[in-house]
Amino acid sequence: MLLPRGIALIALLAGAGLAWFAALPAGAQATPTDYDTNGNGLIEIRNLDQLNAMRWDLDGDGDPEAMSTAADYRLAFPGGETGAAGRMGCPSGNCGGYELMADLTFSPGGRYANWRPIGASFTASFAAVFDGNGRTIAGLNLAAGGPYVGLFGRLGAGGVIRNVGLINPNVRLTGGHLGFGAGAGGLVGAIGSGGQVNASYVIGGRVTLAANGRGGGLAGYNFGVIRASYAITEVRTDGRRDLVSVGGLAGRNLGAIIASYAAGPVAAAGDDIEVGGLVGRSTGNRPAITDSYCDTAASGLPACIGHQTGPAVAAPGYATADLQRPTGYTG
Repeated sequence: MLLPRGIALIALLAGAGLAWFAALPAGAQATPTDYDTNGNGLIEIRNLDQLNAMRWDLDGDGDPEAMSTAADYRLAFPGGETGAAGRMGCPSGNCGGYELMADLTFSPGGRYANWRPIGASFTASFAAVFDGNGRTIAGLNLAAGGPYVGLFGRLGAGGVIRNVGLINPNVRLTGGHLGFGAGAGGLVGAIGSGGQVNASYVIGGRVTLAANGRGGGLAGYNFGVIRASYAITEVRTDGRRDLVSVGGLAGRNLGAIIASYAAGPVAAAGDDIEVGGLVGRSTGNRPAITDSYCDTAASGLPACIGHQTGPAVAAPGYATADLQRPTGYTG
């Protein structure tokens, strides 16, 4: 018995079974590209395009927050999304942040020659882990208005930056902001309550306040925790400014600074200014500074804390020569 041509074709394909389905169209992808090759739940960053794409996925789960930016995110991470079960290659398809897998350098005339902060507002803060794995990011150039200016704009609750070095950044605050004022730092403009910067540093370069605000070599504001970190960079105002707090490590501290130091020049001019080798102003009902200090010779200032209110905190200042004579490993 002869079958009609359409029925015969269906029967032929059915008889081919799984072998027919195994022949995927050219370019089709059976499994997602693995962007977590070590299986630690952190998406791997290997170039500046991927670093830039973090701004569209501020919780670090591999799924961009907005449909309007999903295509841009996928350009940086092609093939990383084939459904939640296999997203980015992370365990259970649920990533928790990013990790740096190579040193990165910004080019003066490149695509990111004038960087925009990652997570640059209170309502859109970086709330994931960024692990530098001991690597560095060099040549950052950024000139922007507030509220938060730095490689990262603002760390929100749960946001963690760790084990990363920033080399020769040029960060410039060009406009102020209402409320607490704008914050500018080499690494991050503001560390929000519940945010942390651990074992990270900034060396060389400059943070400049060309507008009223808070400026620090590492962070402009600290409402969270800075631990085992340091800054050896210049922090200054551009001309006379009013109502500014400038510090070698942080402009204004309302959180905790632990086992950290600053050893760079700090200078400000104007009215109602607060300037310190470590922190410009430490204030609020819960600031804490422990086992931290500054190089007064390098800062050009007599004190590590410019002004403080609330609970008293201490941060001794030392001469450069004293800091180069370790006495032992304790604490």
